[in-house]
Amino acid sequence: MNNQTANILHRINRSLPYLFFGALICMGIGYWIMQYRLKQHYVLTVGTVLEYNINSRGPGGTVKYAYKVKGKLYYSSNPYPEIHRSGKDSIVGKQFPVAYDTADVDNSRILITTKRFKEFSIPFPDSLLWIEDYETDW
Repeated sequence: MNNQTANILHRINRSLPYLFFGALICMGIGYWIMQYRLKQHYVLTVGTVLEYNINSRGPGGTVKYAYKVKGKLYYSSNPYPEIHRSGKDSIVGKQFPVAYDTADVDNSRILITTKRFKEFSIPFPDSLLWIEDYETDW
C-alpha cells in the first residue's frame, strides 16, 4: 500500500467516530420531532395488544399492537419498561386507546399506563385502574 492510500485511510478512520455520533444525534432529533408532532396533532382510536415481548436485559418489554384508521389496519410497537413482566398475559388481547398523528398515521402510541396518559394530558380512565397492579416505578 502506498503512502497516499495510507493517508486517505487514516483520515477516514479519524472521521468515523464523528460521523457515527452525528448520525446518532440526527436520529435522536428525528425521534424527538416525531414525538412532538404526535403530541400536537393526535387523534385517539382503539387498539388491541397483540403481543408483549419481555425485555431479557432490563425491566418491562415491548407492546405490539394493531389499530384501525378509516378502515385500514395499522401495526406498531412501543417499549413499556414500566409494565412489570407479570402483566404480560393480562394485557394481551385487551383494548386500549391509541394516539396517532393525523399527518402520519403510522406515528402512534398505545396508552396503557398512567405515565403514558399523563404524557398526553389525558385523565387516566377508571376502567383501566387494574393496570396499576402491573406498573413499576421505571
